[in-house]
Amino acid sequence: MYKRGKDIKKLIKVTDLLVENIKAGIAHHLLLPTKYCYIKIINMENIWDCHIEPDWLLLYYLDDEVLRLERTGTHSDLFK
Repeated sequence: MYKRGKDIKKLIKVTDLLVENIKAGIAHHLLLPTKYCYIKIINMENIWDCHIEPDWLLLYYLDDEVLRLERTGTHSDLFK
């Protein structure tokens, strides 16, 4: 997304929020502010999406022990 002119600082802010709130023991549905409109992807087990911008998403895997950043891109990049 850097090549598309996206501000990588926004991605870092979201990932920092995720890590900080997970370490603090905050429940998953409260990890991010609602402006990021994050939801669980129905077809993918433990995969969530977060809107960094209206058409820039971060897909991440989260269970009780693991946070794994999966992919980032536009809706059309990720859901073809």
